[in-house]
Amino acid sequence: MERQIYNKEQVRDALRQAKSITQKKRSERTLTDYRRAIKQLRGSTPQAFRTERASEGKAISNSRYRVLKGAYQLTVAERLSTAAQYALNALNEHDEQAPEACADVCEIHEKLWKQKPDYSRKRYRKQLGQAFPPRDHEVNQSKRGKRRYLASLNKNWPKWPREIYKEMPQQHRLPIALLNLTGMRPAELKNGVRIDLDSTTDLLTVTIRGAKVNEVSGQPERKLTFSGNDIWVLTISEILNERLCSELHFKLGCSYQALHQSHQRAVKRAMGAKWSEKISLYSYRHAFGAALKADGYSKEHIALAMGHRNDRSQGYYGLASQAGNGRRLEAVEATHAVKLREPEFDISDELLADIDL
Repeated sequence: MERQIYNKEQVRDALRQAKSITQKKRSERTLTDYRRAIKQLRGSTPQAFRTERASEGKAISNSRYRVLKGAYQLTVAERLSTAAQYALNALNEHDEQAPEACADVCEIHEKLWKQKPDYSRKRYRKQLGQAFPPRDHEVNQSKRGKRRYLASLNKNWPKWPREIYKEMPQQHRLPIALLNLTGMRPAELKNGVRIDLDSTTDLLTVTIRGAKVNEVSGQPERKLTFSGNDIWVLTISEILNERLCSELHFKLGCSYQALHQSHQRAVKRAMGAKWSEKISLYSYRHAFGAALKADGYSKEHIALAMGHRNDRSQGYYGLASQAGNGRRLEAVEATHAVKLREPEFDISDELLADIDL
């Protein structure tokens, strides 16, 4: 079968599209994920790999498929950019190899077009620019995660956690205080929490049994120690004194849904109806992460405090610029050591060496 050959204008279009992909800025984490994805593909296309894994009963998730697809698309775009530039030089110099070079561009370009976006997935960042044209009916929408409200909350309602706490019923105040102090996941309240108060040093130690734990991620247990001048340490200390004890094994006695609904009503009473859908039990975890980052704790200590086994997951929780009141975290330890981020690498060399087009 005779190979299709691009003309000069088509080669230029292919080069423009390849550059729109390769010149896009990507974070170090994205590049690391892409390198791992290419090694996982082992020369296969994302579509073939997904079909193969599904036939083996090991179907991959949609989010993982998008990573594989993005890594493969970048790799093909790198190769297309090189091939198109060579073809243009050959055409300008009237080289006899020009037709073969244009045919190579056409073949690689077809591979790239097969990786066009899944149009069912909405694009959230129109300003980044896309290599493939958007459909006419697509509407740009921004993600509305709880983290995005932190800066506004801390600016306009600097004491918003305390206001909500005061509106909580008595039986739910301790779990809200724990969420504020430790940034623990709400699900970890069901696993059980140990609270120890040292009356001589005024240090409060909270031992948390982790959630989202498996063989490669999460901390089965972590221990956080706070100084006595933290507002939430004082609050929890008062609760312990009311119960005439210096240590307590606490486990959420109600369902998560009951705590959530109670919290939503408290938010509505304290701050108004418009905030009831913008503040959740997870907002305290975002606030905790933002406070630790603003206070200058190392990524390793932040990962340990939040129950992560690597120093990347903390990127999802709060920004230093969104922080409100700080945390008096004195010490933290966990079951596993934190895996620190891998060093930078040259994505062009790494990816092109690991995949056969």
